[in-house]
Amino acid sequence: MLISKRNKFIFVHIDKNGGTSIRNSLNKYHDRKGIFLLSNKIDKIFRVKIFNRNFLLGRYILNFLKKFLKIENNFLSYHHRLKLLNKNQMKKYFKFCVIRNPIDRFYSLYYHNLSHKHSSGFIFAKKGISKFLNEFVIKKKIYSQADYITDNGKILVDDLILFDRLDKDYKRVTKKIIKKKISLIHLNKKKINNKQKLNHKDLQKLKRYFREDFKIYK
Repeated sequence: MLISKRNKFIFVHIDKNGGTSIRNSLNKYHDRKGIFLLSNKIDKIFRVKIFNRNFLLGRYILNFLKKFLKIENNFLSYHHRLKLLNKNQMKKYFKFCVIRNPIDRFYSLYYHNLSHKHSSGFIFAKKGISKFLNEFVIKKKIYSQADYITDNGKILVDDLILFDRLDKDYKRVTKKIIKKKISLIHLNKKKINNKQKLNHKDLQKLKRYFREDFKIYK
Protein backbone atom coordinates (compact mmCIF):
# COMPACT_ATOMS: atom_id res chain seq x y z
CA MET A 1 0.00 0.00 0.00
CA LEU A 2 1.16 3.51 -0.76
CA ILE A 3 -0.14 6.57 1.09
CA SER A 4 0.45 10.19 0.23
CA LYS A 5 -0.54 12.52 3.06
CA ARG A 6 0.38 15.57 0.98
CA ASN A 7 -1.76 14.58 -2.02
CA LYS A 8 -4.38 12.72 0.04
CA PHE A 9 -4.47 9.44 -1.86
CA ILE A 10 -4.08 5.75 -1.06
CA PHE A 11 -3.01 3.15 -3.60
CA VAL A 12 -4.01 -0.38 -2.55
CA HIS A 13 -1.35 -2.70 -3.93
CA ILE A 14 -2.98 -6.04 -4.81
CA ASP A 15 -0.32 -8.59 -5.70
CA LYS A 16 0.06 -9.62 -9.38
CA ASN A 17 -2.01 -6.66 -10.61
CA GLY A 18 0.70 -4.37 -11.93
CA GLY A 19 1.16 -2.75 -8.55
CA THR A 20 4.97 -2.64 -8.64
CA SER A 21 4.85 -0.44 -11.75
CA ILE A 22 2.41 1.95 -10.09
CA ARG A 23 4.37 2.04 -6.82
CA ASN A 24 7.50 2.90 -8.76
CA SER A 25 5.68 5.62 -10.69
CA LEU A 26 4.21 7.25 -7.56
CA ASN A 27 7.15 6.62 -5.23
CA LYS A 28 8.10 10.30 -4.87
CA TYR A 29 4.62 11.04 -3.50
CA HIS A 30 5.00 8.37 -0.79
CA ASP A 31 5.76 10.55 2.24
CA ARG A 32 5.83 7.82 4.90
CA LYS A 33 8.68 5.65 3.57
CA GLY A 34 10.49 5.38 6.92
CA ILE A 35 7.46 3.95 8.71
CA PHE A 36 6.77 1.70 5.74
CA LEU A 37 10.29 0.21 5.86
CA LEU A 38 10.08 -0.23 9.65
CA SER A 39 6.78 -2.06 9.22
CA ASN A 40 8.30 -4.49 6.75
CA LYS A 41 11.26 -5.13 9.08
CA ILE A 42 8.89 -5.99 11.94
CA ASP A 43 6.90 -8.25 9.62
CA LYS A 44 10.00 -10.17 8.52
CA ILE A 45 11.77 -10.41 11.90
CA PHE A 46 8.87 -11.65 14.06
CA ARG A 47 8.22 -14.97 12.33
CA VAL A 48 8.16 -18.35 14.05
CA LYS A 49 8.20 -21.78 12.41
CA ILE A 50 6.49 -24.57 14.38
CA PHE A 51 5.84 -28.04 12.92
CA ASN A 52 6.68 -26.76 9.42
CA ARG A 53 4.13 -23.95 9.73
CA ASN A 54 5.07 -20.28 9.59
CA PHE A 55 3.40 -18.00 12.15
CA LEU A 56 3.64 -14.33 11.13
CA LEU A 57 3.58 -12.77 14.60
CA GLY A 58 4.86 -9.42 13.40
CA ARG A 59 1.97 -9.09 10.97
CA TYR A 60 -0.60 -9.76 13.70
CA ILE A 61 1.00 -7.09 15.88
CA LEU A 62 1.02 -4.55 13.05
CA ASN A 63 -2.56 -5.28 12.04
CA PHE A 64 -3.69 -4.69 15.61
CA LEU A 65 -1.83 -1.36 15.88
CA LYS A 66 -3.13 -0.14 12.51
CA LYS A 67 -6.68 0.01 13.80
CA PHE A 68 -5.77 2.76 16.27
CA LEU A 69 -3.15 4.85 14.50
CA LYS A 70 -3.89 7.89 12.40
CA ILE A 71 -3.54 7.05 8.76
CA GLU A 72 -0.49 9.25 8.20
CA ASN A 73 1.35 7.45 11.03
CA ASN A 74 0.22 3.99 10.04
CA PHE A 75 2.48 0.99 9.59
CA LEU A 76 1.99 -0.19 6.04
CA SER A 77 2.96 -3.33 4.17
CA TYR A 78 3.18 -3.83 0.41
CA HIS A 79 -0.07 -5.78 0.31
CA HIS A 80 -2.36 -4.39 2.96
CA ARG A 81 -6.13 -4.73 3.32
CA LEU A 82 -7.90 -1.40 3.26
CA LYS A 83 -10.41 -2.32 5.96
CA LEU A 84 -7.61 -2.53 8.55
CA LEU A 85 -6.97 1.21 8.36
CA ASN A 86 -8.61 3.77 10.61
CA LYS A 87 -11.98 4.27 8.92
CA ASN A 88 -12.59 7.85 10.02
CA GLN A 89 -9.18 8.95 8.75
CA MET A 90 -9.60 6.94 5.56
CA LYS A 91 -12.55 9.09 4.47
CA LYS A 92 -10.19 12.01 3.85
CA TYR A 93 -8.24 10.10 1.18
CA PHE A 94 -8.89 9.18 -2.45
CA LYS A 95 -8.48 5.41 -2.63
CA PHE A 96 -7.82 3.34 -5.75
CA CYS A 97 -6.45 0.00 -6.91
CA VAL A 98 -6.01 -2.20 -9.99
CA ILE A 99 -8.50 -5.00 -10.67
CA ARG A 100 -7.59 -7.93 -12.90
CA ASN A 101 -9.38 -10.90 -14.43
CA PRO A 102 -9.19 -13.43 -11.54
CA ILE A 103 -8.15 -16.26 -13.85
CA ASP A 104 -5.27 -14.25 -15.33
CA ARG A 105 -4.23 -13.16 -11.84
CA PHE A 106 -4.15 -16.78 -10.67
CA TYR A 107 -1.87 -17.83 -13.53
CA SER A 108 0.43 -14.88 -12.80
CA LEU A 109 0.49 -15.84 -9.11
CA TYR A 110 1.30 -19.45 -9.99
CA TYR A 111 4.22 -18.64 -12.27
CA HIS A 112 5.58 -16.05 -9.85
CA ASN A 113 5.69 -18.63 -7.05
CA LEU A 114 7.10 -21.29 -9.39
CA SER A 115 10.02 -19.05 -10.35
CA HIS A 116 10.83 -17.76 -6.84
CA LYS A 117 12.18 -20.39 -4.45
CA HIS A 118 11.83 -18.08 -1.44
CA SER A 119 8.09 -17.54 -2.05
CA SER A 120 5.55 -19.11 0.31
CA GLY A 121 3.89 -21.04 -2.51
CA PHE A 122 6.98 -22.44 -4.23
CA ILE A 123 6.77 -25.94 -2.71
CA PHE A 124 3.17 -26.19 -3.93
CA ALA A 125 3.79 -24.65 -7.35
CA LYS A 126 6.56 -27.11 -8.18
CA LYS A 127 4.04 -29.95 -7.63
CA GLY A 128 1.93 -28.61 -10.48
CA ILE A 129 -0.77 -26.05 -11.13
CA SER A 130 -3.62 -28.16 -9.68
CA LYS A 131 -1.77 -28.72 -6.39
CA PHE A 132 -0.99 -25.02 -6.24
CA LEU A 133 -4.67 -24.11 -6.57
CA ASN A 134 -6.04 -26.68 -4.14
CA GLU A 135 -3.32 -26.94 -1.51
CA PHE A 136 -2.05 -23.38 -1.50
CA VAL A 137 -4.60 -20.87 -2.83
CA ILE A 138 -7.78 -22.54 -1.54
CA LYS A 139 -6.55 -24.48 1.51
CA LYS A 140 -4.41 -21.63 2.85
CA LYS A 141 -7.08 -19.06 1.94
CA ILE A 142 -4.94 -16.74 -0.15
CA TYR A 143 -6.51 -13.27 -0.31
CA SER A 144 -8.81 -12.48 -3.19
CA GLN A 145 -8.82 -9.01 -4.73
CA ALA A 146 -12.09 -8.35 -2.90
CA ASP A 147 -10.38 -9.11 0.43
CA TYR A 148 -8.10 -6.12 -0.11
CA ILE A 149 -10.74 -3.52 -0.95
CA THR A 150 -14.04 -4.54 0.68
CA ASP A 151 -15.52 -4.73 4.16
CA ASN A 152 -18.62 -6.89 4.60
CA GLY A 153 -19.24 -6.73 0.86
CA LYS A 154 -18.90 -2.94 0.62
CA ILE A 155 -16.28 -1.63 -1.81
CA LEU A 156 -14.02 0.86 0.02
CA VAL A 157 -12.07 2.32 -2.92
CA ASP A 158 -13.20 5.39 -4.85
CA ASP A 159 -11.88 4.26 -8.23
CA LEU A 160 -10.84 1.07 -10.01
CA ILE A 161 -8.17 0.74 -12.68
CA LEU A 162 -8.80 -2.21 -14.96
CA PHE A 163 -5.67 -4.22 -15.72
CA ASP A 164 -6.92 -4.67 -19.29
CA ARG A 165 -6.62 -0.92 -19.88
CA LEU A 166 -3.94 -0.16 -17.32
CA ASP A 167 -2.21 2.68 -19.16
CA LYS A 168 -5.39 4.56 -20.04
CA ASP A 169 -7.00 4.22 -16.61
CA TYR A 170 -3.77 5.10 -14.81
CA LYS A 171 -3.52 8.40 -16.68
CA ARG A 172 -7.13 9.14 -15.77
CA VAL A 173 -6.48 8.48 -12.06
CA THR A 174 -3.20 10.43 -11.89
CA LYS A 175 -5.02 13.38 -13.41
CA LYS A 176 -7.30 13.26 -10.35
CA ILE A 177 -4.72 12.75 -7.63
CA ILE A 178 -1.75 14.86 -8.78
CA LYS A 179 -3.40 17.02 -11.46
CA LYS A 180 -1.37 15.59 -14.35
CA LYS A 181 -1.40 12.49 -16.52
CA ILE A 182 1.53 10.10 -16.03
CA SER A 183 2.57 7.41 -18.49
CA LEU A 184 3.27 4.07 -16.81
CA ILE A 185 6.58 2.22 -17.18
CA HIS A 186 5.86 -1.50 -16.91
CA LEU A 187 8.03 -3.51 -14.51
CA ASN A 188 8.18 -7.25 -13.71
CA LYS A 189 6.55 -8.09 -17.04
CA LYS A 190 7.44 -11.61 -18.15
CA LYS A 191 6.55 -13.68 -21.19
CA ILE A 192 5.69 -17.29 -20.35
CA ASN A 193 6.12 -20.06 -22.90
CA ASN A 194 4.30 -23.42 -22.74
CA LYS A 195 1.83 -22.06 -20.21
CA GLN A 196 0.02 -24.67 -18.12
CA LYS A 197 -3.79 -24.54 -17.93
CA LEU A 198 -6.24 -25.63 -15.25
CA ASN A 199 -8.54 -28.50 -16.09
CA HIS A 200 -12.29 -27.89 -16.17
CA LYS A 201 -12.88 -29.12 -12.61
CA ASP A 202 -10.17 -26.93 -11.12
CA LEU A 203 -11.27 -23.95 -13.19
CA GLN A 204 -14.75 -24.21 -11.66
CA LYS A 205 -13.17 -24.36 -8.18
CA LEU A 206 -11.19 -21.22 -8.95
CA LYS A 207 -14.32 -19.41 -10.13
CA ARG A 208 -16.16 -20.33 -6.92
CA TYR A 209 -13.24 -19.30 -4.71
CA PHE A 210 -12.84 -15.93 -6.44
CA ARG A 211 -16.55 -15.34 -7.08
CA GLU A 212 -16.48 -11.92 -5.37
CA ASP A 213 -13.61 -10.86 -7.62
CA PHE A 214 -15.61 -11.75 -10.71
CA LYS A 215 -18.45 -9.55 -9.49
CA ILE A 216 -16.10 -6.58 -9.13
CA TYR A 217 -14.20 -7.25 -12.35
CA LYS A 218 -17.26 -7.34 -14.59
